[in-house]
Amino acid sequence: MIVKKIHEPILFVDVLFLTDCKPKEVEEYAVKNNINGLPDCYHLQGFVDTMERKLKGGEKEISYIVWIENKNGFYTLIHEIVHLITRIFTDRSIPISKGNDEIFAYYQNWWFKKLWRIMNQKTNEGR
Repeated sequence: MIVKKIHEPILFVDVLFLTDCKPKEVEEYAVKNNINGLPDCYHLQGFVDTMERKLKGGEKEISYIVWIENKNGFYTLIHEIVHLITRIFTDRSIPISKGNDEIFAYYQNWWFKKLWRIMNQKTNEGR
C-alpha cells in the first residue's frame, strides 16, 4: 500500500493519494484515520472523493482523496484525474469550457506526472 499526501501550491489543493491496495485496505485506512463517507469501492478500480473538515470559526477546509487499486492502472489514473480536476475547478468556481481547456490540459499533465511517479515507487515490502 502506498499512501502519499500531496500539496499543490498554485490552487492550494491537498490530495491524499492511495494506490497499490485493495478496497478492504482502503476501508481499514479510512476507519483508522477518521475518514468518513467514502464511496463503496468494492466494484471500482479507483475513485476520487472530496473530504471536508470544519475549522474553528465555521470555515470549511476541502481536500481530496484519490485511490487507484492497481499501481499499474495507467488508464484508471488518467480517468480519475479528470474527476479530480473537475472537482477542484468546480470547488474554486473555475468554469470548464472550450475557453479554458488548455489550463485543464496543463493541470491534468501536472497531476498525471505527480501521481504516476508515486505509483511507480517501490513499496516497503520491496514490490
